[in-house]
Amino acid sequence: MSYAPNKHPPPKPVETQYGILAKPHAKDLDIPSDHEFEEKVKQAMNVKDKFSLLKDVKPDRFYNILGEVIKVHDVSSASVTVYLSDYTENSQFYNNVSGADGADSEARDGDEFGYTKSKAKKTANSWPGPYGKRSIQLTLYDGHADFVRENVKVKQWVLLSNVQIKYGKMGGVLEGYLRGDRESFEGQVRVQIMEQAEKPEDNDDRWREAVQRQLEYKRKQEKQNLGSKRKHDDAEPKNSKERRNVKRAATEKKVAELSTKAKKKVAELATKAKEKEKPDLNENSE
Repeated sequence: MSYAPNKHPPPKPVETQYGILAKPHAKDLDIPSDHEFEEKVKQAMNVKDKFSLLKDVKPDRFYNILGEVIKVHDVSSASVTVYLSDYTENSQFYNNVSGADGADSEARDGDEFGYTKSKAKKTANSWPGPYGKRSIQLTLYDGHADFVRENVKVKQWVLLSNVQIKYGKMGGVLEGYLRGDRESFEGQVRVQIMEQAEKPEDNDDRWREAVQRQLEYKRKQEKQNLGSKRKHDDAEPKNSKERRNVKRAATEKKVAELSTKAKKKVAELATKAKEKEKPDLNENSE
């Protein structure tokens, strides 16, 4: 009766009777708290299609995301931090750069679909790649954290369901959170390791597309690294003998330039001297 009758009709007799009967059993209904109710509302807003590429995720929403595990950090007994990438860029992600030594590394040894051969390279001292704003930090709790500790390894591809995206403590940087739910997801782990199907065409299309983006990123990085290496090789000799040869050639070039200038100067002086030796016709006529 606290609402205006012209805007909200009063409850029907059957509804009123239900409320009266239900009130003594309110504790048995397990009504969620205000915070839990708000979280459920946000989840319901994305119930139609929760899957998203990392480049499209927005704060205060829930998504299903798929990506490669770049790093795993066991923070505490209650949580695990996972760094995930699907090789798309998001301007609100943290910007990861290469190590101070400039060393690059393969993000993985080969790939699930057999597109490239397995490679063994040393990893970078700091961030192994991909560089730029292509990776998101995820914090997993409860059974999800236990599953990652026991089963998930770096370079594996995983599908995570119902991940909450919001701004982290760093400010201005999006992070993800995966917690255990009391109700519908109780006892269920929402971390799935992607595995190859018996037939290649039966593999998840979203996974296939992500691996393709990974390969394209690698090709681009290798091309850039090769170009940098060629410039470095052309600019700087490899050993002491080559350095001496380069220095000697530079000295000889300088001497040749000075010699050319000297010869030109001598020729100019000789020309002026000959001009002075010519007889002055005016003086002779006098």
